[in-house]
Formats: sequence, structure tokens, C-alpha cells
Amino acid sequence: LRRFVLPQPHPQPQRGRQQGMAACVQLAAADAAREIVAGLFAAYSADPALMPEGWGDCLPADEPWRSRHIADFIAGMTDRYAITRYREAVGPVDLPEGF
Repeated sequence: LRRFVLPQPHPQPQRGRQQGMAACVQLAAADAAREIVAGLFAAYSADPALMPEGWGDCLPADEPWRSRHIADFIAGMTDRYAITRYREAVGPVDLPEGF
């Protein structure tokens, strides 16, 4: 297998202008998602009252369970719900076009 795979040059896919633009949009979306998740985690850690009833009410006092509880809540969010909750808890967010 090595004799076949290693000496063979692997063709690199050609990146056209559209592929490069799509990669930029994907990176911008990933940056926005990171900002939203980190912002929600910080907001809920600082003020658990921002979490809906049921989630904030049963928040453990001890770490790491407290952080895990907050992370589980955020992980269950859809994109739209996370954006809405971020705007309510943190403030406006810049989203890439088409996000």
C-alpha cells in the first residue's frame, strides 16, 4: 500500500473565486457562532436568572456541574434560538450575510 500511495502525487483541488468566497462566508459564520456561544455562556454564568425557568432554577452551585449545566442548555439551542437569546441577554450581534 505504501509503495502505491506515497509516491503518487495527490492532486490539489483548484479553488475558484466562488469557492474562496464560500470559505470566507463559512469562516465568518464560525466566528459569529463562537461569539454567540461564548457570550451566552458568560451571560448565563454571571446571571443565571437570564436562563428560562427550569434551567436556571436547578443550576448546581458547584463546579464543574454548574458550567456543564449551562453548556448543556446552550448545546440544545437551534441557531435561531441562540441568536434570539444572545440578543436578549447580551445585545446586538453582527452576522454574516445569509446567516
